[in-house]
Formats: sequence, structure tokens, C-alpha cells
Amino acid sequence: MMTVFINRLTGYSSSAEKLKTTPSTFKDVPKNYWALGDINLAAKLGFAHGVGNNLFNPDGNVTYIQALGFILNALNYKDLKWPDGVLQKADELGLTNDMPYKPDDVITRENLAVIMYRALFLKVQ
Repeated sequence: MMTVFINRLTGYSSSAEKLKTTPSTFKDVPKNYWALGDINLAAKLGFAHGVGNNLFNPDGNVTYIQALGFILNALNYKDLKWPDGVLQKADELGLTNDMPYKPDDVITRENLAVIMYRALFLKVQ
């Protein structure tokens, strides 16, 4: 779901649609997975990198740090040191104000929506 949110936030939904028949680069994303096009596009654009070992964990929960990483990648803040650089940049940009999370906590959709809303009004590099 996170890749769908990011692709919609960045205006790439129609591009994701075109990639829904392309095989995934991740071993754990089946060819008929409902968000295959969005996962493929997020990986292609560098918004998503998976969880390691060529896996994506498409049905897993998204942690606070993963959500911030997705959003910062979409905003073109790439190659940030994981996880400290991600947290530092998100704090610097004001994305994390009043967020009650530790990096590995699962983020709620409500707070994800708040962070994404804040991201809409940032000047990107």
C-alpha cells in the first residue's frame, strides 16, 4: 500500500498501471499481486529498495523509518545514511513534528497521511 500512496502523491499512478504486467524484481512479489505495477515503478524510480535479499515483503507492516525513507526518496533525498540520516533529514524538513514513534514502530495510516500532507508543501531539491 505504501508504494501506491507514494506513486499517487508524486503523480505517477498512470505510469504504475503500465508496469502491472512486468515481472517483479523482488522474489516475494507474485506476478498477479494487486500492487505489482506500483511496486515495480517505486523500485524503478528509486522510491523503494525492498527489505534486503531481493525481497520486498509486500504484505508486511511499514515502520516509521521505512515510511520516512519512502517519502524522502520520493522527494529526491536519496542516499541518506540509514536510519540516522533519514531521521535527521525528516526532522530538518519538519515531517516528524509531534510524531510519537521510534524508528521500528509500525506507522498508522493516520500519521502517514499527516507526514505525506506535510511533504506536499515542501520545496524539493
